[in-house]
This record gives sequence, C-alpha cells and structure tokens, in this order.
Amino acid sequence: MLYPAKSFARRSGASGTDLAGPRSYRSHFDRDYARILHSPAFRRLAGKTQLFPSHENDFFRNRLTHSLEVAQVARTVASRLNRVVPEYRKHAIDPRLCELAALAHDIGHPPFGHNGEESLHSLMNGKGGFEGNAQTLRIVGRLEKKEFSGVDEKGLLQIQNGRASDRRMGLDLCARSLAAVLKYDAMISPQESPNPSVQKGFYYDDCDLVDFLKENVGDSDSGAFKTIECSIMDISDDIAYSTYDLEDAFKGGFLNPLRMMAADTDFKNDVAKTVRQRSARYYPELKKRWESFSASDVDAILMDVFDRVFEVPVPNEADFDALGFESQVAYVSTFAHKESRLWADNGYFRVALTSKLIARFVEGVKIHKNGDNPIFWNARLNFDDFLCVETLKTYAFKSLIMSSFLRVSEYRGHDIIAEIFGALSDENGTLMMPTDCRSLCESVGDSPIRNRVICDFIASMTDRYAVEFYNRINGSNAPSIFKPH
Repeated sequence: MLYPAKSFARRSGASGTDLAGPRSYRSHFDRDYARILHSPAFRRLAGKTQLFPSHENDFFRNRLTHSLEVAQVARTVASRLNRVVPEYRKHAIDPRLCELAALAHDIGHPPFGHNGEESLHSLMNGKGGFEGNAQTLRIVGRLEKKEFSGVDEKGLLQIQNGRASDRRMGLDLCARSLAAVLKYDAMISPQESPNPSVQKGFYYDDCDLVDFLKENVGDSDSGAFKTIECSIMDISDDIAYSTYDLEDAFKGGFLNPLRMMAADTDFKNDVAKTVRQRSARYYPELKKRWESFSASDVDAILMDVFDRVFEVPVPNEADFDALGFESQVAYVSTFAHKESRLWADNGYFRVALTSKLIARFVEGVKIHKNGDNPIFWNARLNFDDFLCVETLKTYAFKSLIMSSFLRVSEYRGHDIIAEIFGALSDENGTLMMPTDCRSLCESVGDSPIRNRVICDFIASMTDRYAVEFYNRINGSNAPSIFKPH
C-alpha cells in the first residue's frame, strides 16, 4: 500500500478519524494543500525573486508563480506515471500530494535569492547553519501559526534543563506531507564548518520533525529517505527551471538561441563540467556516457532544442549554389539571426518552445526502482532528457544568475542581510522585531536558539521588506515609523 494509515499521523495527535462527518469529502492531502496555499509564507513568495527582480517587469516570474508552475508540472508527471507504471496503476500516486510538495518547495528561500541563502549561512555557521530546503521544512513544521501544543501561547519556545523546548507545530501537516518536502536526508552540522558552502539537509533544531515523519512513513530499504512525491517535486522543479527561466531570459533580452550557440568554448566547457558532476550524482551507472561530456555535446543539445532556427529555407538550390561563398554565409547568417530574434522576442514562439520542452520532459520521466518499497522509488528523466534539462538549467544559471547584471543586485542583498542580522543580534536589537519574535527571543535569553529566531525572522522577509527594514535601521529613505512590521 502506498499510503498506510500511519502516514496520516499529525504531531497534534489528529488522525484519520477527523475526516468523519460533514468534512469527509476532504482527504488529508487536500487539507494540507489548503494549509500551504493559505499560509502567509506562501503569499510572501510573490515578493521573492526567481530569476529577475520582480519590480523590473511584470512579465518575469517570481517565486510564487514559479511554484504554481512547478505544481502543475508535478501533477502532470504524477498522473502520467499512474498510467504507465503498473505498480502505480494499482496503487496510484496522489497528484494532490505532489502539488502541495511543489507549492511548498521554495517557501524556505530567503530574500535576494542564492546570495541571501549564502549570506544567512555564513552568519549562522557554527550556530546551526542555514539552507533553503531546511528552512522549508522548518516553516511548515514549526514556524507557521496554525497549531501548537498546550493550552495557551505562553512559553512556546523555552530553554529547559539546557535544551530547547519548542511547542510550535507549524501547519501541523501529516507525516507523509512533511516527508514530501524533505529533499535532503542529512543533518546540517551545528558546529562551525571551515567550508563556507551551503550544506543541504535539515537543521539540528528540527531533528524531532524528521524523527516524527520517518517513524510514521517508514524506512527506505535502499538507504536513501526520499519519497516518490518528493522526487516528482524535485524533478518538476528542474523541468520548470530549465524552460520557464529560459523564457524569462529571452523576454528580458539577455539570451537568444544564436547568442547561446555563439558562446565561447571555455564557457560551454564550464557548463559541461557541471553537467558531468550532476550526472555522476544521479546516474553513476552511466559513467561511460557522461564522463566525456564536453562543449561539443552542449552544442549538439542546443542545436537539437533550437533546430528550427537553423533550418534555412533555400527557395532555389541552383541559385543558392551559384552564389559565392561569402554570399552564402551572409544569407544563412542573416536568416539565423532573424529566426533567433523571432524565437526570443515573439511571445507565440517562446510559448511554443516552452510547451514543446515541457511535454518532452514530462514524457521522459521514468521510475527508478531503488528497492522493493514503491514509496521510496525515484522519478527521474531518461538520460538524454536529463542532459538536456541540466544543460539548459546550468546555462541559464551561469550566464544570468552569475552575471554582473544580477550579481551587483545580489551583492547588495548580502550586505543588507548582514547589516540587519548584526543590528538584531545586539543586546537590545530584538526590540526592533515584531512582538511575537521578540517574545521568543526573550524566552530563550542569550542561548544559541536566539540566533535561530533572528535568522527565521530575516529569512521570512520579502526582498522589498528587507530593503525597507534596512532603511529603517540606517535612516536612509526610511518609511514611516508607524508602518507595521
């Protein structure tokens, strides 16, 4: 059975019996989907950057619209697998669970994108660390204000006998829903690390959440705890990233097919190196196919994706052959340039491209049966489609997110987060925080948990609110003091 009754357990103690009566039309996953959809953390995704800052243009996606698109792809992938995989025809994957995992997958992202994540991790190094996926689990399982244990809200977070006692239950999702957002089954070390890179995993402070979901969902006989719904969410995120972010880059005028093809070999080799590293992680058994992946393979993939750009029509082959070499080159180059601009500038062509790619990649999702338990089987792309997704995704990341255009903006974000964290960490700094956050800080005193509360507050900020808060404490273009938190 794919969904045993035990996996519907909630930390509040609610069980399957709460579906009886007039609300029996709602499944556990319907409830959890609604709790995520209506949460403030989900709404705040509208103010967090996906690729380009949202204030630049109303066309560009933000984290909220990206999450909605990932949810749609995830539902489609689940529906298709239920048709083509015999085991899931008998015991179907719940598309709603895949959707809710996709809606929640970016909730933990801080302001200012990847640079904001790196900034908070450096500030929390030795204090538990910071990572977007770990923060997602923490938000839905701890921080959102839906449920708590006890009779009142006093002392939700306290230090007792030297250890933290946290009665907050977040959205009180069932165990299987929590499992669907646990992407990385590894605890982030609470000790200071000499490696400044962000570690993937979950926080030491949230080990009880992970223990709860594992106890009720079960054990993976392959050793890796990642449910089928989580892997569908993960692969759907990659599919959306590799296509829709590319569409935004075309719309913004940063890329077009010909410009991508014309990139220098060193850049393409850098893309190929990252694709090899990702291949080694997910397809170690296919080493002979990816170990020699290079710039020429990147070219081949781009040629395949943008094939129509280079399908040069020759109305009269004899006349074309009669042209001199220079004239032939000019003719082909002019056509390819016009066609490339058309695919980048024309909305009909952009949508046709993304629709074609999404359909191709959804069809390319297969099931990797790593063990006997279908709960922990993995959805993954056939290898050729994986190489295509990773090439497009890596190309967009290295040419845009790592470009000078966006790095300047994100570097400013690093300074803003560091300044806010420093101000709130001062002796009386928490007096500038909202009442609920201030109360939490007061209840834990000077313990290390205080840093986590400050980090949670900053991570919840939208890009715009972080800038506003920074201006408040620096007095530069500060909004009214009466504007609420």
